[in-house]
Amino acid sequence: MARQKTTFTPPPWFDLAKYAHAEKMDAADWYINLLLRGHLSRNDDDGQLSDYLREVPLVRRGHDSAFMLQLMLAKRSDVDQDVQRILSGYEPLSSVKSLRTDELYFFEKRLPEHIREIGRIYEPGKCTRDAFPPGFFDSLDQTFPERMLGVFVRIDLSKADDEIVADVRDFIAEKRREFAKLPIPQPHREAARIFGKHNAANMKTFAARAVLPCMDIQRWVNETDSAITSAALARLLEIDPDALRETKKNCTELLDNMVMRGWLTAPARAAVRSKRRNS
Repeated sequence: MARQKTTFTPPPWFDLAKYAHAEKMDAADWYINLLLRGHLSRNDDDGQLSDYLREVPLVRRGHDSAFMLQLMLAKRSDVDQDVQRILSGYEPLSSVKSLRTDELYFFEKRLPEHIREIGRIYEPGKCTRDAFPPGFFDSLDQTFPERMLGVFVRIDLSKADDEIVADVRDFIAEKRREFAKLPIPQPHREAARIFGKHNAANMKTFAARAVLPCMDIQRWVNETDSAITSAALARLLEIDPDALRETKKNCTELLDNMVMRGWLTAPARAAVRSKRRNS
């Protein structure tokens, strides 16, 4: 018996016209929209944010809908800080920033217990090194049970800027070499390889390929255990079926937090600065 053909029915909330202004968004707006979808891809139980994006699929700074999003996220700490920062007119967080007091204690609690115990009685200049366990006087990063991508440094601001910048470059190169030798998964290296193959993220191309609506439909398909053929998806997105492969590839790349940041952090920062200057 021949299999009965089924017709895919798009969800009632989906309206491609709501994505029409994607090509006019600047890098900061793209950054927000992708951060939010990245959050949903890793937290599929966040119904509040999911419902918001289905009603307002394009978050654009300065619009009333963006103000409503600010209010919704005001008391939440689980969504990336850069979303609120950009919505409030601030730049994305820098990769170099001062260590906060609460962060200091967060990392202190991650140290091995024997290190923490001996640290409580440590008095600088009054104890011999022999009295302390191995690693106590070594790099802090190497003391944690699992290496983190963030590293701790102290910067001597008494030195000239050029000298500090040169030292930071040397330090980064050394740490990159160290990490490359570790027998652990290194998604940041794969991310660098992906965005390193492109000169810059082409947001007009992402808009033309219907990347954002594709992300939203694919998330809904996964959530509801639905099925959609490539031909039906291309028709729904109103793109050429031959272009769908690149659309899906871009979706995968841009939902990778490290790839997306590598592409868009600097342009997003520039877009925020430009808008601030012109306002």
